[in-house]
Formats: sequence, structure tokens, C-alpha cells
Amino acid sequence: MSKLASVSLDLEAIVNDGSIVDERPFMFDVDREKAFKKLASKQFKDPNLALREIVSNALDSYSGMEAQAEVDIVLDYEHFEVRDYGIGFTEDKIECLRTLGQSDKRGKRGYIGRFGIGFASLFHPDLKVKRVLVDTKVNGDYARLEFTVQDTGVTLKRYSLEGQPPFSTRIRAEFGGLSWDQKKKMQETLEEEAKYMNADVRLNGQVISGKALFEQTRKYSLDLDGRVSGRLCFYNPNDKKEKNTESRVALLSHNIYVASTRNSFLQQGRRDFSLPDFFGYVNSDELNVITSRNDFRKDEKYQSFVKEVRREGRKYFRDLCKEVNRTRESELREILVNAFSSNSRFFRDYSPEKVTDACAKALAEAKIFTCWNKLGAFSLKDLYEQAHREGHLLFASISESSELFDIQGYEGPIVRMPKYEGFSFEGVKTHNIDRLYSSKGEMNEEVYGGLVDEGILNPEKLRIKVNILDAEQLAPNEQRFLDGLRGILSSERVKEVLAKMGLDTEYKVDVAEVNPIGVAACYTTGTNQICVNRKNPLSAQYMQEQEGNTAPFYMPILAHELSHNVLSRHGNPFYDTSSELSSKLALAVAADYAEGKK
Repeated sequence: MSKLASVSLDLEAIVNDGSIVDERPFMFDVDREKAFKKLASKQFKDPNLALREIVSNALDSYSGMEAQAEVDIVLDYEHFEVRDYGIGFTEDKIECLRTLGQSDKRGKRGYIGRFGIGFASLFHPDLKVKRVLVDTKVNGDYARLEFTVQDTGVTLKRYSLEGQPPFSTRIRAEFGGLSWDQKKKMQETLEEEAKYMNADVRLNGQVISGKALFEQTRKYSLDLDGRVSGRLCFYNPNDKKEKNTESRVALLSHNIYVASTRNSFLQQGRRDFSLPDFFGYVNSDELNVITSRNDFRKDEKYQSFVKEVRREGRKYFRDLCKEVNRTRESELREILVNAFSSNSRFFRDYSPEKVTDACAKALAEAKIFTCWNKLGAFSLKDLYEQAHREGHLLFASISESSELFDIQGYEGPIVRMPKYEGFSFEGVKTHNIDRLYSSKGEMNEEVYGGLVDEGILNPEKLRIKVNILDAEQLAPNEQRFLDGLRGILSSERVKEVLAKMGLDTEYKVDVAEVNPIGVAACYTTGTNQICVNRKNPLSAQYMQEQEGNTAPFYMPILAHELSHNVLSRHGNPFYDTSSELSSKLALAVAADYAEGKK
């Protein structure tokens, strides 16, 4: 195997000056189209957001001024124009417009510019801008900068303007003619961005800014003041005043819109305590927004900013939990009940010592629950203690579920729980008594039997005892009421209504003394008999008022009671007819009454 021989080279003899073939001021040529696209895509993905940059620059022009920021925008198929009434330009700012990557805002507080390419983004090829005119106030005079797009690049001419235009700066971008779809997307972009701007922003004469968002006041709103300022209001989708409001929070820097985010940005993770939904804005002058609108949320200053807002939000929530105990206001209670539902995982198998999160603990001690059968408000901790005393706890989402317990005089609380959401206690049984009846009113025998076995329901107390009264046992008013009721039920119109609804047309009607007294009226299938309970306060009131001539007004109550009385749902022919039967009987009785008056 042979080895390479060493070679000696005389570099000085090989490399010499020779003649110049090519000379250029820069090492590389730049494809302008690709460069603009690359820079613009780094700034934002949608080229239409260049329009937002021009509006934001117009808002920047008010920095340091006392005047309310105003921006007028015109957009049509031929051009896009933005006017402001701020401080105008300086020579440095004009230099920045013609130098890609240079910004007079870099390092200055109170601005949201990025790398000096916001204005240059207007020349993104996808926007098809042919010419841009910048008319602006400079050192007390007015100048025009004319940027014209040519095949060889963008040329700039500067003119002096005479007179006093009704604006400080106007930027006008002229297109080669937009399609309908392009214009629509540009308009949507402007409207979406402007609704989070705290300024008077008008597009083609119509206000599109969200200034009202920043002036929004609520009885229960979080006002931030300090390194982080702003106002967050509780969002209620059921409030008609907020039907066009989203549960989004606008992020600002020096009161200039940067981005918007969902309320979840105040959470550390999915398992974290969830604050109620907010809408509004938060502002931090320390955000490093000048580095990038898209990247600022990744830096340490932003993370610190979010933590501070979160701390303030959690503190305010704990204060509200104490406030509801003092005011008992329904609006605040609703907010906190919704927060309870959103954080139900903290209260499964609840016991006070298990809950360690400060907000969850405060919520568990807030008196936000009411009961179907008791006055006052109760906290989860109150209910926990009550449940341990009773050995069980009942809750329901609909009032009818508690009727059976009301009639038997059940003394424990029956908690109102919205949306069928329950809770459980460690070591104590809780019962959702909505399960006692099916949607058709049929009793769930297994659930009923379990409640009886636990001693919660007592069948002996639920047996109807009826003592039908003879005519001589009735007071004159009661007799007149009974006669009126019998006359109504013998009416041909009423019989026709009953027949059309598949009900019998002949009934015996009597006044009786019925136990339990919670039964206003009852129906027995064996004798096809309707009994009005004299012991029941509601029925007694009707029989005693207006000398007993109140039978026509009692008919809707009778129809409702017969079909919804919890003691007679089994085989009850009136069930599922309450609303329809009540209204149709009322019309039939009214027609008879009107005819009798003729």
C-alpha cells in the first residue's frame, strides 16, 4: 500500500488580485417578496393583521396625551385609510418607516411596536397594495410620504403639504381592487381586533371599538390597581344585557390592546380551582410587549403578570364568599352557586378537614344554599353538620320532589340543587329525591322503599284519611262553594273538555276533612269522587271568601291539585293534564259565565 506524498503549495503564487468581475454593496441579494412574507409571518400568520398594526400605530400616537384616543377607518374595494388626531410624526419616525427593522419605539415604555416591520407589513404581497400615502404633522408642518410599489421595489417620495388637514396623521393604502371575499375578511379582522380597544374606533362611520367594555361597571366586579390594573366583571350568559358579550379578557399594555384570552388563563391547570367566568380587561405596563405580540406570553414578565392577576382574583373571590354571608343577595349567591358547580370535584365526599384550597374552603363556608322546605341560607359546612346530626341529607332540583315530605311534616332541610348536581358527605348518606318519581309521575318503588327502611319516610303519615261532610255540617259559604263547583262540573262545555281529554264526565263532588292537610283536593278512583279539603288553608280560603262564590276561580287550582297531588299519582287519570286541563277548563267556565251574564 502506497502512501500519499506530501505536497507543498505556494498560495501567494496562486491567489492574486486579478481583475474585478462583480462588486456589490451587500454580500447577498434579497428576494423582497420572500423577505416580506417571512417577516410578516413571524409577526403574525394572517396578512390582514397588518391593518391592525396601522390602527395600533394610530393609538400609539396618543401616548402621553390627555385626549381620548380616536381613530377613523375607511375600507372599500379600492383603499384602506386610517386617521388619528394624536401627536404626529418626528423625523426619526419617518426614518423608521423607510428602514426595515428599525423602530423608534424600541426600548421606550408605552408603545406596542415590534422590530419596525408593522408599517412594512402593509406591503405583504398577499395584500396587493399598489401605493401608500402617509400625510402627517411633522414639527408643526405637514408632509406627505408616498410609497409606490414597483417591479424594482418600493420607492419613496416626500412632499410638503400646505394648509391644516383635520387630522394629525392619515395613512392610506391603495389596492389594485379587492375581491368581495378579501374585503369581507379585512373588515372582519378589523371588527374582531377593535372590540378590545379602549378608544373611539370607527369603521366607515360605525363604532366598532369595545370602549363600553372598559366602562362596564358591576356590583360585583374586580378592580385591579397597582402594577397590574384593570377591571374584571362576572360574566352571566343569562343576563340580557350581556347577550353580545363574550367571557373573554382583553390584555392591554399601556391601555393599548395586545390580545384577548379566555378566563382559563387565571388557572394553573385543569385540576386547579376554577374562578367564575370574567369579562373585562387587565393592563400591565411591565409586559415586554415590544418583543412580540405573539411571543410575549412566553416570557417571565408575562408569567409574573398572570400570577399577580390570579392572586388578586382568588383573594377577591374569598372576599365575596364572606360578603354573601353578610348580604344574602341572590345575585351574588347565584355567582357562587355556579362556582360551586364548576368546582364540584373539591366537594366530593366533603368534610371540612379534607378541603385545603383557600378558595374552596371559603366557598364551603359561604351561605349559598337554600332549601325547599325551610327559610334562610346554608353553607356546605352547615349542611355537613346538619347531615351528621340527622344521619342523612336530602336534595332536589324541582319543587314537586319535596311535596311528599312536606305533607308528612319532614323537619330536616331539603336542599335546592340546580341542574341535578348533587354532592356527598364523608360518612353520611345523601339522597337525590328527584329519583323518587319518574317523568310520568310513577313512583320508583326501590327508592321509596329505601327511604322507608331508613326511617326518612313514614307510610303511616302518608295515608289519606277522608271524612266526607254532610250538607248540615257545612257553613253557608261552604255550601254555596260546593253548589258552584257541582254546577261547573255539570256544564256541557266542561264535560266536553273532559271528554276530549279522555277523562270521565261524571264525578261526585264533596267537601271533606282530609288528612294530611297538605292535600288541597283529592280524587278517589273507586267512587269517582272529588273531595275538597276544608282543613287545607288554600281551599278553606276560597270557600270563605266572597260568600263562597269563588268556585269558577278555584277550577285551575283543582285541576292542578288532582293531577299533581303526590299521594294519588298511581293510576291517576288526571296526571299529565294539569296545564292543558287548567287552561281549557278556565276557558269553558269563562264562556259559561259570559253567557250567563247576557
